[in-house]
Amino acid sequence: MAASAALFSRLRSGVRLGARGLCARLAPPPPRSPEQVAEIGGRGGTKTQGPQQQQQGSEGPSYAKKVALWLAGLLGAGGTVCVVYIFGNNPVDETGAKIPDEFDNDPILVQQLRRTYKYFKDYRQMIIEPTSPCLLPDPLREPYYQPPYTLVLELTGVLLHPEWSLATGWRFKKRPGIETLFQQLAPLYEIVIFTSETGMTAFPLIDSVDPHGFISYRLFRDATRYMDGHHVKVLCRMDLWGPCGSSPVFSRI
Repeated sequence: MAASAALFSRLRSGVRLGARGLCARLAPPPPRSPEQVAEIGGRGGTKTQGPQQQQQGSEGPSYAKKVALWLAGLLGAGGTVCVVYIFGNNPVDETGAKIPDEFDNDPILVQQLRRTYKYFKDYRQMIIEPTSPCLLPDPLREPYYQPPYTLVLELTGVLLHPEWSLATGWRFKKRPGIETLFQQLAPLYEIVIFTSETGMTAFPLIDSVDPHGFISYRLFRDATRYMDGHHVKVLCRMDLWGPCGSSPVFSRI
């Protein structure tokens, strides 16, 4: 009787333990902390980032952008200071002495800024306006011969026809009979070539068109006025019709 009671108590305790283990397996796992998740991920070979680490990773690109912007601002400020320092000083003569100007009585910083502004303004004006207010010299006096008329010609498209190909590059075709025409016009006309090409490009072309020197004057791009994206010939600057008035004669190239 005592043996059967002991066996029954053992069976009941075993059933209780088995039921507790089964319930523990079927129940959902408790929530884990971020430290436990990171530790488990590191043990498994894949590291899972917590919220703090994700926030630090997102702050990385924004910090790099801020550094880049700061560096760009510093470079821009340094370049501006260098430009003002270089172009804002007084010009010097051959001996190295400073040439006084109208800005000497201003404060140092104002002098630098105003000289720099004047330099770039004059440089822009030099590009836009012709190099000289009068493009041709005064008529010749006796005993030299001055032709009674002036003939102004464009080089490109009139005397020469440019062509470009991949094999040969730029080539120029000379209009037939140009040398004979210049020879016949030279006694009566002062022949002037007025072109929008640069002197470096046009000078050898004019030499090939006029090997005998019948052309009196050559005017290039620096003698034109830059207006609305075009190089415009101001013909009244050639002093053929007197001084330029309110309605000068233009020829757009």
